[in-house]
Amino acid sequence: MPAPRLSYSAESARDAALQAEFNEKKWVWVPDEKEGYLAGWVINEDGEEGDVVLAGGGECKRFPLMMLSKMNPPKFDRVDDIADLTFLNEASVVHNLRLRYGSGAIYTYSGLFLVAINPYTNLPLYSDAVIQQYRSKRRDENPPHIFAIAERAWVNMGEERENQSVLITCVHQHDACATSNISPF
Repeated sequence: MPAPRLSYSAESARDAALQAEFNEKKWVWVPDEKEGYLAGWVINEDGEEGDVVLAGGGECKRFPLMMLSKMNPPKFDRVDDIADLTFLNEASVVHNLRLRYGSGAIYTYSGLFLVAINPYTNLPLYSDAVIQQYRSKRRDENPPHIFAIAERAWVNMGEERENQSVLITCVHQHDACATSNISPF
């Protein structure tokens, strides 16, 4: 049975509580060999090093300040476009992509680009109903999707009377890369 959906006021209260907790501390991302990055907050800065309490278990560790990345406030969790992040660093981008992927959102904008993460399963993302959802709509009227990119190319082709192309690049876990340029559109 699905979990009950929070009411709008309950969601607002939860968001406000998260924001208040966030504002009380200097939150950062700490590099971690296993997880990539861990959340923590700085409790002391001494020259070029700082003491950080790791959020996962309360352990306190010392790190060079240059290794820490600033964390975005909770209101930026799961943003559709990572270019909207206040602190645009690798840790914040990875965090946003993880949150979106975990909630079933495999597409995320990065400015003009679309980032897609392979879910390694079939998702109901490519039906005629979904195509219709993106037809004749601006990019910001729907969640990120490859159909939004295709729709924009189609509209541009009609308005500008010029061929359009879509660049598709696939990066694999082992740094192998394949690029396709689909043109004309």
